[in-house]
Amino acid sequence: MEVVSPFPEKFKVLEGKKVFLAAATLRPET
Repeated sequence: MEVVSPFPEKFKVLEGKKVFLAAATLRPET
């Protein structure tokens, strides 16, 4: 998954974590 939204520099670092959390939310069985 990839976030195409324009994230600020502060969220840029958390972008990877947000993507990971999003994937975990979409795949709770994993």
